[in-house]
Amino acid sequence: MDLVVDDKLFAIETISSRTQFLMNKPPEKPIHTDTMVPAAAERQSEDVAMELFNKRRYSFYSDDEKTRFFHLLFSKCVSASAAARQLGIHVRAAQRWVKRDREDPESIFEKKKKSGRHCILGEEHKKFLLNDIDANPSAVVTEVAENLTQNFVDLDVSRSTVYNFMTTQCNLSIKQAQFQPVERNSEEKNSAKLRLDSEVAAN
Repeated sequence: MDLVVDDKLFAIETISSRTQFLMNKPPEKPIHTDTMVPAAAERQSEDVAMELFNKRRYSFYSDDEKTRFFHLLFSKCVSASAAARQLGIHVRAAQRWVKRDREDPESIFEKKKKSGRHCILGEEHKKFLLNDIDANPSAVVTEVAENLTQNFVDLDVSRSTVYNFMTTQCNLSIKQAQFQPVERNSEEKNSAKLRLDSEVAAN
């Protein structure tokens, strides 16, 4: 039994496109309900709004922006809020700067102290490391760390601390040594490789 496929069984044609639909669609009317909104639902929406309102974006301003602000404030005789609006600085931050300027003018441009642990290795360790590396350029990090702890009695540092100090503070580039066996570089092996290469090239 042979099956007959009828291509025209389901005729498909485009009724309208999306743009035609949007043009012919009646405008949506806002739904007005005169019913009262429950107080709990109203409070819940207020909570969401307050949460969004309380999230702040903190802006950190450079010394140039602060200098431009104080230039406008003192030389142009503009109020703090007007100068802040002109420069795109948050008004409250500008008012805080003016208050701090009255109390201690130098405190505005002071940088915050970095939090965290201070560096164990200092300038004298840096000089020692550089001299040690100059004397022995093929030294391994563990050897350098051992030499450092031997010369500085109270110092107790790990190999990773010494490595980080060497790469960041001393600006040393450390490469991993790649050792090759002696017989691999022997004259006999090199001449044999050369003969083999010349034979392959001749053929």
